[in-house]
Amino acid sequence: STMTTGDLMGLITYAMQILMSLMMLSMVLVMLVVPGKGGQKMIPETVDKVREIKEYIDKNNLDIKIEVDGGVKLDNVNEVLDAGANVIVAGSAVFNGNIEENVIAFLDKLNS
Repeated sequence: STMTTGDLMGLITYAMQILMSLMMLSMVLVMLVVPGKGGQKMIPETVDKVREIKEYIDKNNLDIKIEVDGGVKLDNVNEVLDAGANVIVAGSAVFNGNIEENVIAFLDKLNS
């Protein structure tokens, strides 16, 4: 299904609510797609939420990991890392095609 403006606003509102609860967490998961279907493209606005959560974590000197899931590929993994994500889930990007080659390509990208 297609994401609507209302869906995106729900994601944004939810991110703001998470900020208020971060002190009780060790990790927060930010979905970069609408959950439920593999192979989706990352919603660009969700990276802003990663950045916002990272700024809050840093400002409040919290020890919390930021995990991202959905639409992470070789061509955008640096964008989410730069935004503050430090746990990456890459399902379709790893498991579609040659898994070993895909894992090596991600590791090369992450270590460069």
